[in-house]
Amino acid sequence: KTDRGTAGSGGSGGGGGAATKAEVAAACWDECDARSGPVCGASTTPLPRVVAFEPSPDTFGLLEEAVSAVLIEPGLVPREALLLRREAASDEDGVVEFYDTGGGSELSSVHLDVVTSDTGEAEIPAVTVPTIRLDTAFAHEHIFFLKIDVEGHDPAVLAGAQWLFSQQRVHCLVFEYHHKGLWAEPPAPHRLRGIVHGLDRDGYNVYRIGRERLIQINGACWTDCYGVADWSNLFAILRTSPLLPGLLSSPLL
Repeated sequence: KTDRGTAGSGGSGGGGGAATKAEVAAACWDECDARSGPVCGASTTPLPRVVAFEPSPDTFGLLEEAVSAVLIEPGLVPREALLLRREAASDEDGVVEFYDTGGGSELSSVHLDVVTSDTGEAEIPAVTVPTIRLDTAFAHEHIFFLKIDVEGHDPAVLAGAQWLFSQQRVHCLVFEYHHKGLWAEPPAPHRLRGIVHGLDRDGYNVYRIGRERLIQINGACWTDCYGVADWSNLFAILRTSPLLPGLLSSPLL
């Protein structure tokens, strides 16, 4: 899960408890195994790797401990199937000032205004963290499922994955939309429309995740009311996916 700004440790709705989840997480497999990926159902399907990005030093440490204690030490997941990266997913490869509230808080971010509005604190210490584009991180891999939870930095993370989308190397993804961070900056409220149209052009259907079903918003289904910045989760999937009919015919739990 990536969070606020280039990738902070935030949570849906802005909770403030300790976090042991990554800011951005991707289940992926090497391009040489692409024809036997997770949706093919072949008996030789490789075990996908999970790659998780978390820039906060405190939260990264908690994530390492949780993954080791809950998954690796009990033997549920082989160590080579999990890769934790202390980096922030964004639209550039470089560094950024990251406002870290410490203690594994979900309120840290590269957007100072987001952190101060959620914590009520006027001053937050900053640390320099590395940033990376998903296009760079997964240049030789395919992603089955990409989860982005960055409390407002989603547009930058998505911009850093434009090549992956254009080559349809991401099968499906989930990201947040709301009124904070980059979502609030110009050309808001048209920023979401541009992202949805871009995914549509690259061969994806985009849906709002409703209480009971997926609500399609791309193509002819788009209306500007979807650009109103309320807190919502969006789901995109290749429109050629064999999983899509089942997802649309089953009610959400």
